[in-house]
Amino acid sequence: MAQILSALSAGVDSAGVIVNVNGVSEFRARDVLLIDMSAADIDLRQFISEQMLEPMVLRGEYFSDQALDVGMAEVSLIPESELLGKTVREMGFRTRYGLNIVGMKRDGQALDGSVVDEPLQLGDIMLVVGNWKLINQLAQNGP
Repeated sequence: MAQILSALSAGVDSAGVIVNVNGVSEFRARDVLLIDMSAADIDLRQFISEQMLEPMVLRGEYFSDQALDVGMAEVSLIPESELLGKTVREMGFRTRYGLNIVGMKRDGQALDGSVVDEPLQLGDIMLVVGNWKLINQLAQNGP
């Protein structure tokens, strides 16, 4: 289960509220888990079966309903940032800001694969996903 939790981007509770997922998250019936399996070394069908989960095909209307709460933005670091040289994992970005980094560009080129262990450099642009309120907080306070 710990391996799959590292692949979870976010969860949506049964009331439709976006929640961040971490190692102590508790799930209830009718919660929706959004899982990024791009870098996970796990058989999703087996996991679903073992955890007695029901797969759900997410159609456009599901995301339309969530669109007002969830957003995506590009973020870069200022030259004085204490995060320069640290990896996403080292800084605990998801825990610290409540947002998920889903991609990163360096020198105008998208980095391939997982970026969690890539030391951040000045000029890197991180693509973050999460609740708009948290994105706005990050924009105001800076990473």
